[in-house]
Amino acid sequence: ENSVQTLLQVNYDGLLLARKIRVDANTWADFVFNSEYKLIPLSQLKSYVNENHHLPDVPSENDVLKNGVDLLEMNKILLQKIEELTLYLIEQNEATNTLKLEVKSLEEKIKILERR
Repeated sequence: ENSVQTLLQVNYDGLLLARKIRVDANTWADFVFNSEYKLIPLSQLKSYVNENHHLPDVPSENDVLKNGVDLLEMNKILLQKIEELTLYLIEQNEATNTLKLEVKSLEEKIKILERR
């Protein structure tokens, strides 16, 4: 790629056409994986969503329609939400595995009691 051609087009409808866009960032959303980061309990998250009709830290529809979207910031927010979902899934998987072990233990105890 010694001869890189830069091509940027904007049509009359405001459509931006480019092959690739690079945005330099000074922060990213991986802070979600720090041990100090605390996920909102799902019950609180449900209440927030029911009351506000959007996720915490995500701009509302009204905000976006009024102010537009900073693409770098929105990508960071979306990644944060994906990382939070991943942590919720890991928690749910661990809880499910614990429940499976408890069910197995109870089934074994039931078998023992049925033999008596």
